[in-house]
Amino acid sequence: MKFPSSPPLIGGLAVLAWLAPGLGGAAQAQPAGAPDTLTATLRSVDADARQVEVLTGVGHALRVVTIRVEPECVIRVDGAPAPLGALEPGRIVRIAYRQAAAGDASGPAAARVAGTIETLPKPASGAGR
Repeated sequence: MKFPSSPPLIGGLAVLAWLAPGLGGAAQAQPAGAPDTLTATLRSVDADARQVEVLTGVGHALRVVTIRVEPECVIRVDGAPAPLGALEPGRIVRIAYRQAAAGDASGPAAARVAGTIETLPKPASGAGR
């Protein structure tokens, strides 16, 4: 059996492949300093070193992420302003952070710097069990 060739289809796919890198703007890397958001479980808080560790899911894997907390970071626990020490491990948090600039790096948490940290509401007792 002979299959008909379809040069217009192949040509169209070649053009699409050539244009595709410019079409997916959201897939491009964020520049240093651009804000991003992470929702995760708070694993630890080190108020002296001013950093937090959170546990987040990435695909089918879990990842521990360390984030530096600057003094100007806005922290809210249950909707109210709070100090860094008021954050409790085990809480679900939403962190707005930025990638640190190249000259701003110092230590393991240097890659990410928190702008805001807020706890999310606790689930109702017995929910999902």
